[in-house]
Amino acid sequence: MPNQCCCSSPVFSLLHHSVVFPYPDLRSILPYQSFCRAAFRYPQSFSLVRFAMSENYLGSARLEVGKPVVDKAVIVGGGLGGLAAALQLRKIGIDAHVYERSSRISGGQGTLISLFPNGCKALNEADPEIVRKMRGFGITDTVASIVAPNGLQIGEWSLSTQMEKRYGQPMISIMWWDALRILSEALPEHCIHTGYECIDVFQDDDGAIVNFRNNNETNSVKTPLVIGADGIHSIVRTALFGEIPPRDNGRTMWRAVIDSSLCSHQALITGSLATQFNGRTIFIVNGVQGKLYWACSVEDTCCDGSTKFRSKDQKEMKERILEYFEGWDLAIDVVQ
Repeated sequence: MPNQCCCSSPVFSLLHHSVVFPYPDLRSILPYQSFCRAAFRYPQSFSLVRFAMSENYLGSARLEVGKPVVDKAVIVGGGLGGLAAALQLRKIGIDAHVYERSSRISGGQGTLISLFPNGCKALNEADPEIVRKMRGFGITDTVASIVAPNGLQIGEWSLSTQMEKRYGQPMISIMWWDALRILSEALPEHCIHTGYECIDVFQDDDGAIVNFRNNNETNSVKTPLVIGADGIHSIVRTALFGEIPPRDNGRTMWRAVIDSSLCSHQALITGSLATQFNGRTIFIVNGVQGKLYWACSVEDTCCDGSTKFRSKDQKEMKERILEYFEGWDLAIDVVQ
């Protein structure tokens, strides 16, 4: 049996990195780890949800859908979660429309996403062509390595290959903007509305009403179902639960995407590398469309809290990262 979530309200916040919206009698796919992380971050939201997880979902379960209880939906937010939700809902006959505040579907210029088998399985249920395209623009058959700060290899394994053998879907590392483009292109143009900033959402006995600001005018949309996929400062979530400030996890991260040709460290391979020591971590994915993605993170406690202060410019930021990772050959090579 696939994951099933039920909610009593026609307005619900699609929590951070979720794939599809749960509604009564609508069985849906929702990544377990992402959902639990989001529910932990925003515990007030968890009381609305009854969550059931099949231990064997990744290996054997398939999407089973009954007759939808609504015929249309408004999705606030045109990121990965909102677009994926629209695809799933439209597949089962719900006229889902995405409203994005930016003038175009874009974002993630400085980052990469690793799509795990449960995400691939969900997207494959919506449209197998999506996963095929993501394979083409990402990497799968690569090595994952654990290395020491100086780049010395500690261990390696073919993570994606093993996952695909076990779960039937791979792990795909793909640039965020490519994932966004592929998802948006899979939807009909008429159901994506850009330049619509959500300013309020409420509900009455007949459903929900969303107010958008577009070209300095206010537009109201009435719908039986609203999905909030509008990020960490979600207007939909605030309407449901009030202001819930994000909690600082005590770690600061810097990340970037650069040309692979700029780095020459001998430890770099086509695939992923990770190392962690003394409160410092670096994660690298190399070889996606000729690019290298790196993410350096530092725990505040190991740097006297200095990581909490923003750098005044990129030059100062780079100097600080190099100072935090002094003696780390691999980190210094990719950051410089």
